[in-house]
Amino acid sequence: MGQSTDKKALSLFSLVCMAIGLTIGGGIFVLTSVLSKKLGTTLPYFYLLASFPMFFIIFPVAVLGRYFPTNGGIYFYPSRLVSPRFAFLITWIFLSTASFGQVPLFTLACSDILFQIFPFVSKDLWAFLILTVFFLLNVLGLKPVLFVQNLLVSILIFLLGYSIFRLTDLQTASLISINSFPSFGIGLETISILCFTYFGSNAIIELGNETGKPKHLLKAFLWAFPIVVFIYFSFSFAISTLGTGNLGSGNSEYLFSLIQNRLTPTEYKVFLLGGPLLAVVTSLNGIFLIQTKSFIGLIEDGWFPYLRKGSESPSYIKIFTIIYILSGLGLYLQWNLETLATYSTVGWFFVILAQLFSLYPAKQILKENSYFPKLFFKTEFAVITVLGFGFAFLLTGILLYRLYEDEKLLGFIVVMGLGILYCYLISKFGKQKLIEKQNRKQEILNLYLKSEDIYE
Repeated sequence: MGQSTDKKALSLFSLVCMAIGLTIGGGIFVLTSVLSKKLGTTLPYFYLLASFPMFFIIFPVAVLGRYFPTNGGIYFYPSRLVSPRFAFLITWIFLSTASFGQVPLFTLACSDILFQIFPFVSKDLWAFLILTVFFLLNVLGLKPVLFVQNLLVSILIFLLGYSIFRLTDLQTASLISINSFPSFGIGLETISILCFTYFGSNAIIELGNETGKPKHLLKAFLWAFPIVVFIYFSFSFAISTLGTGNLGSGNSEYLFSLIQNRLTPTEYKVFLLGGPLLAVVTSLNGIFLIQTKSFIGLIEDGWFPYLRKGSESPSYIKIFTIIYILSGLGLYLQWNLETLATYSTVGWFFVILAQLFSLYPAKQILKENSYFPKLFFKTEFAVITVLGFGFAFLLTGILLYRLYEDEKLLGFIVVMGLGILYCYLISKFGKQKLIEKQNRKQEILNLYLKSEDIYE
């Protein structure tokens, strides 16, 4: 599924860069601005607390990718280990809302920053230029994408590190007392909000076929996750030492005004380019690639028969072009982009829940064939998986409840309903044929044997 163009194209360094780039997005700057007003010097510690539930959620998914490496894991794992129709539905939700909402939202965020530095080009034009650049980059192939991602993430970390160094005012830093923390309810709400800033590194399992060493998928997560935690803590700590700004200003303006007062004009422009801009750009570059892998999986399983001729592999250029057109249409219409991006996040959490659940039938398949990989069968790993599923279920519920409170849940139900309708029509009148359960189990076993270099 989602055949690799170069099975050894992804090194451990590339996987780490991809994981970091997909995780650090514009959310850290927006949320740090919003929450620093309320939480002050305690905010960095909430970033730390939020990392714990997300570790429990993402670590088991990384283990799944390590033992069963494949491309398009968003669709593949649920389709082989849960239900093909359910896998189609959650992939439909994620891909459609990401194309129409998340990608356009990322490009507009980039254009807002570029417009501050280069105001002679309109924001909309900047957004279309950014989208087109990444479309062309992905059409060129995996290696250019990896090169750009590695370069941008390296620059991002370096410039964020420099900015943190320049922003931190140790003279105003103070010790935190228990009384400084907000009430339990506010603290729990804050942690649930900040959890979403750690979302993204789980997507590297989408590229399992692109590396010759499946162990690197797990290692990449174990490297990337603490790096992201350290960056989040350090950046929010640096902001907390700058004092209180104008509380009446807008969310992003509050943070950027504090930073602008601390840095020189040149340093501030470098921060905008190397901080918020690169953070969003690396996420955009990664998500463009990630969408393609699961889209190809859907085509190979016959969900979009008109996009494939016979037994030929789906055309990468055709897939990228479809995603580009959908994202361009979303950018042109700009219809509730933030809401659609939230739908995309909900869809991704459905995927996470399905992937976590997939670990149990995967374990059963290994048992039936007398394979017992040590990590996979440890009691501690089972506990982490259960906790991860519980946390993911809770966060999904929080997202759905917020949509309900904002009277936006109906739109999500419509997206899901369209997916169910298409699934029914293509199953009844199309050429889509579900893979037999025994064949699905054999696919999973073959992936494990491949990951362990076992030949039967």
